[in-house]
Amino acid sequence: MSYIVISYPTHYKQLSISDLKKQCLKDFNKKLANKKVINKVTGAKIHLSQDGAKHALYARPGGFEKIICTTAIDKIIIEAREYEFKKTEKKGDLFMMELYAKVKIDNKKFSVTVFVRGTNQGKLYYDHALII
Repeated sequence: MSYIVISYPTHYKQLSISDLKKQCLKDFNKKLANKKVINKVTGAKIHLSQDGAKHALYARPGGFEKIICTTAIDKIIIEAREYEFKKTEKKGDLFMMELYAKVKIDNKKFSVTVFVRGTNQGKLYYDHALII
C-alpha cells in the first residue's frame, strides 16, 4: 500500500487547534459533505456526513495531523484497506468496519484508522483516528 500524500494551505500551521478544527470542518463542508465515496478494496459506498466530520474532529483529542486528515478523508477512504469487521448493535448500528491507510503529511508517515458504521437503515458512515 502506498502513502496518500495530504497537503494543506501553509497558513494552517499558524492556526490554534480550535481554529484549525473550525477551518477543516468548513473545508469539509464545502468540498465533501454529503458525498459518497467507494472504497477500492471492499466496494463499500461510504457516506461523508458533517456529523462524521464533527465527531472525528471533536469527540476525541487529536493533534494537527489528525485534524488535517478530515480534509482528505475521501482519498483516505477510497485507498484504505479492510482491517477488521465486527457486528455491533450500538446506537442502531449493525456492524463496524475498520479500514487502514498510510498517509504522509509534511513528509512524515502516519497510519490512519477509519471507522465505518453500518446502520440498520443501510447507510455507511465514517469516523477516523490517527496513529503516529
